[in-house]
Amino acid sequence: MAETTFSTQDPSFDELIPIINEAEKLCDDLDAAIHTSLTLDKKERQRLTDQLINLRMTMHLQLESASARILQYMDQLVEDTTENFVTSRSFGCFKLGLWANLTKNPRHKALEFTNEGINIALPKALVLTGVGIRLLHETGPTATCQFRDASKPFMSIVGGILHLDLVELPEWPANSTKWVIRKILSPNYQGLRRISYPFPIDPAEASVDGEDADVDLIITLKLPFTVPNATLMNWDAETNSWTSDGIRDVVFEPEQGQVKFRTCYFRPTAVVQTAPSEFPLSSWTMRPCSNGVRVDIVGKQDTIQIEVSEQYCSVWKPESLSSYRMPPSLLLKNLAHVGMNFIGPREVTRLDLQDITLKNPIAEEACILGITFMAAGLQFRSSSINKKIATSKITFQVRTPDNTADEETGWTHVLFDAQYRLGDAYKKVCITASDVTEETKVVADDSSPQIHATAVHALKEILKSAGAAEPSPAVADSLHELLTITRLLCFT
Repeated sequence: MAETTFSTQDPSFDELIPIINEAEKLCDDLDAAIHTSLTLDKKERQRLTDQLINLRMTMHLQLESASARILQYMDQLVEDTTENFVTSRSFGCFKLGLWANLTKNPRHKALEFTNEGINIALPKALVLTGVGIRLLHETGPTATCQFRDASKPFMSIVGGILHLDLVELPEWPANSTKWVIRKILSPNYQGLRRISYPFPIDPAEASVDGEDADVDLIITLKLPFTVPNATLMNWDAETNSWTSDGIRDVVFEPEQGQVKFRTCYFRPTAVVQTAPSEFPLSSWTMRPCSNGVRVDIVGKQDTIQIEVSEQYCSVWKPESLSSYRMPPSLLLKNLAHVGMNFIGPREVTRLDLQDITLKNPIAEEACILGITFMAAGLQFRSSSINKKIATSKITFQVRTPDNTADEETGWTHVLFDAQYRLGDAYKKVCITASDVTEETKVVADDSSPQIHATAVHALKEILKSAGAAEPSPAVADSLHELLTITRLLCFT
């Protein structure tokens, strides 16, 4: 992105907005390339990720430069010098706000960006000081890409990032009839000059009764959706990690659709879920439809219905997310961004998931392959016994599609064992049975169910009797990706 220049007559965001909107679209394209290419190797994925991060950092610098320019020329914008300077703008995935304390009046303690859904109650330490505040709330799906915390692999950021900066104000210009003397804060730097906060306190000037001890801002932030099991954290740039340090009294108010909290730090702040909010999953079902396959997943908090077609995956339920139409990995990433995290964890040692142990990856992949190959002609659903059997085993239920039949009739269990002992060797085997319990064992004799080498072969016997066709390769590939990411066969 080339550096944007601004005319002296227009110290505003107007010239920058279309450029930022185009850059945001490019960020979405990069994100799609990162998450949708099945053949992308690790090196190329990292290269695209680095490009995405660099682009977002450039966007931040451009917005910062425009903010600094507005503050530099705010004398042209102030209508009443007895009031503080406040301006805001919302566009695309961005909400911007600027405040300059021109009056240092203790009565002016509230900073309201009503259209942006952000209100801030200022402490005495800021009300009486000639400083400015720059606010940037970015809600796009790639807004969080440069804030990855390696120590919190299960954490997801919901709704975007709120950036708050305490900044130095330029001196008010000196005017005459023919000229203006304007002191530039940083002639060789077009950005904002940030100020550390809380301000250091001289022990000799400290109040005995603690009257001046309150340095917290009280922030109210509108949320477009309810977020279960969430909290507030800020980004510590020194440790490259998310922390709750400096954040207090977090209160989610779902009736008002907002969250209120106190903080003493001017840091990037976000609503976060520290663990996969929908796990362990309750159940899942899958059935063929005219466009491909419909998958219903009942999570710990939410229920979602996804249709897998040849073009993309789309959300059918909840209807409020029906505009989400994209490849599986990108869809699930965007769902996590709005608080519906159905991305299955790869390990559970640091998660509080009762009665859950990871299944053998060989068994998981074998069952996923079987389901994806046969999904166009069979109905599938989870089995409550799956979480109770050995980790080498996976079971689920299957039946031929019948919209007129009772929902609970006609189901057959499929049991796959990745470590079936046959003599001195371990084999992968699969059987079908009317029922499966914790005691069910695969027995190789004439009176037992036929043993198959793969789940595909076991399901083909059922599919053959139904006379149904196999799904298209595009649907099978997308369904395979969806099942691999959600890990339905492990967490139900």
